[in-house]
Amino acid sequence: MALTTIERKILESARRMIRSRNEDYICYAINLVRVPGADFSEVQSAKVRLKKYVMRKLNGKSNLGDWLANKVGAFSGNRWNTKWMNLTLQRHARVAWITWMLGEEIKVSANVRAAFDEYLKPSPYRYIGIDYDVD
Repeated sequence: MALTTIERKILESARRMIRSRNEDYICYAINLVRVPGADFSEVQSAKVRLKKYVMRKLNGKSNLGDWLANKVGAFSGNRWNTKWMNLTLQRHARVAWITWMLGEEIKVSANVRAAFDEYLKPSPYRYIGIDYDVD
């Protein structure tokens, strides 16, 4: 995604908000960003473009956590099934996504990487409606 200077500033500020736990969701963080000295209508247009991009990538899911859960089969109809990513991992995933959108190298600690790998590991109970993971 080719970013304008204002879009880049918005994403950088949104990433800071999510990292610092001032906001949990990318689109909400984008809404809260202020770009001092920039034209208000240009900032608003940039926010709309970024949020539309995010929503297209989520492919009908309301947030990145839901998209990830769906991706690994944690949904069964309208109810949760086997796995759900905890809020800390969701925060890391959102920061990583914004970092990717900015075209920067994504760096995560070994502990976070291990947690992502565990979350993404296939579960034999994923599609049969069991509400818990079995070790």
